[in-house]
Amino acid sequence: NKLEVFEKMSIFGGNSSKIENTATLSIYSDDRKAIHIDHDDYDQPAVYIDNSNAGHHGLQVYSNAASPTNPLVNFYADHTSFDQNVLFIRNDGDGTGMLIDQNGNAKALEIDSEQTSDNILHINNPAITTGTALSIEEANALTTGRIVHLVSNSSDSSTRNLFQLYNNNSSATGTTLMRLYNNGGGT
Repeated sequence: NKLEVFEKMSIFGGNSSKIENTATLSIYSDDRKAIHIDHDDYDQPAVYIDNSNAGHHGLQVYSNAASPTNPLVNFYADHTSFDQNVLFIRNDGDGTGMLIDQNGNAKALEIDSEQTSDNILHINNPAITTGTALSIEEANALTTGRIVHLVSNSSDSSTRNLFQLYNNNSSATGTTLMRLYNNGGGT
């Protein structure tokens, strides 16, 4: 059994307005979930979008809400034994893998990590030869701000290094461990 609809289909739920747009499938819902998918298949995705021949986004989530109480997108892996990536991004092209365009006066990226013995941010084996693994540039509007700010307020008396640079290969004899330039008159 299947439902065949030609041209376009609109679904109205609850108190939703019956103002139809020109999309192939339109769902209007203002007092319940618009789509709920209970997916139990082992080797097939719940939703698959093939955008190969399109000139626009494969997926766009838009909001013009002033003060929402929840994030615009939420990925939630609830089981403690979940051992896969919650979000995986692969880019075989020349474009940027992920771009954050933060126009509001707030953090562009915040990581709240509860782990105790692993890396919070890890760049895994970059294949670069003449590039830079981590580059922070164009901080040209600074007045009293900083480019990097590292703080520890731990009262633990264990021996530790707060900042460590390690050139691990004994054959890398041409390596300068750290070079500082200052073209200004400060210290």
